Amino acid sequence: PKGFEQFHSGYGTRSAILINKKISHFPVEQFFTDKMTPVVINSPYGAILLVSLYCPHNDTPVPSELDNVWKNSKSSCKYLVLAADSNAHSALVGYNYSDKRAQAWEEYIIAEGLNVHNRLGISTFRNSRKQESTIDITLTYGVTDEQLVNWNVLEDYCSLSDHMAISFELRLHCDAPPKKKLFNFQ
Repeated sequence: PKGFEQFHSGYGTRSAILINKKISHFPVEQFFTDKMTPVVINSPYGAILLVSLYCPHNDTPVPSELDNVWKNSKSSCKYLVLAADSNAHSALVGYNYSDKRAQAWEEYIIAEGLNVHNRLGISTFRNSRKQESTIDITLTYGVTDEQLVNWNVLEDYCSLSDHMAISFELRLHCDAPPKKKLFNFQ
């Protein structure tokens, strides 16, 4: 679309990022693969590593490429926003159980201190046979639920895929609300 720049590794890629040209950003091309596209957004509140990731069924659940780009960017990026087709079924997004792929993701989420922003039970995938699942996940580091708002699956948006488009707003200028005092000893 006009006014946007698209990043991906080329023909046959399974991940891409579309970003408004008015937003200060740069691609982290040394980490581009056919399954992962990382871009850094320069924000007055700190750099944001934005990653689009595809995890094939027949591959490692959490690709080492993700770990590499995150470990190499942590010192310069205050935030991580990861949009991933995990091909995993996790209790964290509303399933009654977590399959083996999801268990690997859950361990990674805990180890890296990531936040899950999906809404429980909201499908992100629907194929032509009307089968639905929640295999697309939105994960962040350094971003609270008060800062990532209006997370929605855009069911009526034509994504040209069986994966539905997901939108959200990132409001880094918003601090987490102060914790309520349970007791007042005056």
